[in-house]
Amino acid sequence: MRTRAEVLSGRIRPYHTALRGTFRTWNPGPYEMGYLLTTYVKRTHGADAWSRVLDHTSRRGYRPGAFGAALKAETGKDAEGLYRAALAELEGLWRTQIDGLHFTGGRVLNTAPRGAWTNYTEPQPLPDGAWIASKAGIHDTRALVRIDPNGRERRLAEPAIGSGDRISAAAGRVVWAEGRQDARWGKRSFTVIRVLDTATGATRDLGAPGKWFSPALSPDGSRVAVAEFGADRRAALVVLDAESGALEARIALATGDALLTPAWSPDGASVVGVRQTRGGAAVTRWELATGTATDLVPPGYESITRPTLHGEHLIFNSPRSGIDNVYALHLPTRREFQVTSRRFGAFNAALSADGTRLVFQDYTPDGFDLVEMPWEPARWTPAEQVEDRGIRYYEPLIAQEAGGDIFAAVPEQVYPVADYNAAADLIQPVERHLLPYPGGFDVGIVSVNLLNTLETAASVGYDNGERTGYAEVTASYSGAYPIVDFGMGVGGRSTTLDSAGVQGRTDRWRERSVLLGVRLPLDLSRGIEGRSAYLGVRGEWIGVSGLDHVRETGSGNGAFLPLTYEAAFGRSRPGLRRDLVGRGERSVRLAYTHTPLPGDFQGRHLVARGALSLPGLARHHGTVVRIGWEAQDAGGYRFGSETRFPRGFDRVFHPRLASASADYLLPLAYPDRRLGSAATLQRVTGTLFADHAAGSGSGDTRRYTSAGAELAVDVSFFNFAAPVRLGARLVHLFGSGRVAVEPVIGVGF
Repeated sequence: MRTRAEVLSGRIRPYHTALRGTFRTWNPGPYEMGYLLTTYVKRTHGADAWSRVLDHTSRRGYRPGAFGAALKAETGKDAEGLYRAALAELEGLWRTQIDGLHFTGGRVLNTAPRGAWTNYTEPQPLPDGAWIASKAGIHDTRALVRIDPNGRERRLAEPAIGSGDRISAAAGRVVWAEGRQDARWGKRSFTVIRVLDTATGATRDLGAPGKWFSPALSPDGSRVAVAEFGADRRAALVVLDAESGALEARIALATGDALLTPAWSPDGASVVGVRQTRGGAAVTRWELATGTATDLVPPGYESITRPTLHGEHLIFNSPRSGIDNVYALHLPTRREFQVTSRRFGAFNAALSADGTRLVFQDYTPDGFDLVEMPWEPARWTPAEQVEDRGIRYYEPLIAQEAGGDIFAAVPEQVYPVADYNAAADLIQPVERHLLPYPGGFDVGIVSVNLLNTLETAASVGYDNGERTGYAEVTASYSGAYPIVDFGMGVGGRSTTLDSAGVQGRTDRWRERSVLLGVRLPLDLSRGIEGRSAYLGVRGEWIGVSGLDHVRETGSGNGAFLPLTYEAAFGRSRPGLRRDLVGRGERSVRLAYTHTPLPGDFQGRHLVARGALSLPGLARHHGTVVRIGWEAQDAGGYRFGSETRFPRGFDRVFHPRLASASADYLLPLAYPDRRLGSAATLQRVTGTLFADHAAGSGSGDTRRYTSAGAELAVDVSFFNFAAPVRLGARLVHLFGSGRVAVEPVIGVGF
């Protein structure tokens, strides 16, 4: 639907933008684009053409451009040529589909300037003629908004729901289902029913967490009907008291059936919903007084969604004409009608409080609008007059594969049943990465076992501050309540001194290390606010060799056993893809390392640091403030610094170091400029910054202050999900008056 709307509106995006995405507007995603391209290839070159392309690619996957070469060999076109050909064919089919259709009119309710792609969905009526809807877009995080009859908007709440998640409003309340994570186990989740009081703005949980889906308020707002999925893997229709959450009714569905989007009858005596069965989807009505169920629409394979009852009519969504629209079933006569006929698609209709107007979601190339039309059943089109104009783009594939039986391809081999073999599952590579970050970069490979309880990794990296490299292997077992970590590493270390008598001297040495620790990460998120906490303790064996100088304390090469204790806490809120700074992010970390066990080195290291993000002067701008403090023993082992050093300066060791920095980030342009066949220039960004640090510990204090600006571009290479940020930094070093130019390399999320 979304690609269709763009194509029919003359907004066909270039291939490189469709492949790599854009910051300007909505992105169709790899599934939608992949479906269109693979289907086009099969339609034009046979059912097995795509399989041959993949086989050819896999045999030559080590070669750059192997996929494009395989496409060219099979189809005579490269990926971009296929993209253009597929959209040209689809445009012709889609224009024929709508040729001669009569479209129903309506008045758009959301008249506020949107500025960029924005969705208004889930319309719910209010008694005073206003509407509540879910709003989200390029410029807006998801929020519930009140839209007055004159189009004025007011934000009511920011629910933790996604696109397509339902809301329900009645009698001054709004309810929705919201996800919750277990504090420790990431794969264990629940849902809670949230209730908003529209008069006060207060929100609360209704009842206990469970597996609740698609809650709906009764017309008087006193009860909530909700779909439940129990631990016995059976679905049920549950009715709760909207004030206390007490159970009022529970109607179990047959084993294997599922309940979707329950909705109340106007008199509150029954509930309708989509009942998914082995024979397809039915629309079923449950009488709450008796528990009896009646199918208003028998099971079938028409994609009927969001049924609601309005008087004698059952209103629902259906794609039966080839274009999604709103339909009605007149229950006394069993006659069906098409209620809306919109160019791109209409969904989720709701009747106004006075029963005179119908409001629905209407798709446009700029996102969903809320459109109002009169409630006039006499003007609806009888279903028998609605022409099926589905293009059935997939249909040639069915003919190509006619006579095939997927069950015949199932091997008859009997596989033995055996206990899970943890040893055989130790290595399951899932990720390769190149991660640039402000302090350096890391290249590695990650493996996760099938149970998701063991993660192993191997990586090499470079520390910009010390100008040294390292290599390490790590393993983390998360099947116990605290996570157990093990690691081994080897690499170089260096520090530049600023003490009397050794000023400017750089010590370099090599280290080998073995680590064993436990940590407890906690997910304390509630609603849209993500909250995380972390507690950990670890012990290490560190061997030092190749030290250039004997330290002032007389210690040189050797080994020791430091212990580290750390705690961290963070908060964040969901942001937008264009945002350069996280919304409302706050983080604090405390760590203490000492050497209570015998060894060749002694030392202590205390670290405290925090960060705070603030909104900027315009959309998608932001400010990040960071502070840090650390202290070490002047003559002991020099632990790696965890405090940011002012940009432009070479890092210098100080027993005590305090620092602060402020960055203001802003987007400058979204050029979407193609850079050959391998990359796209997606965004240009700017940063203004100021850094300050004070180092002490040997009787004097050294201050370092710098300020400057960065200019960077976000470039997306090949089909990698995250663009790479490349640029340059101009830094003025106060005191010396020197100006430095530094490269900027990062990830441009």
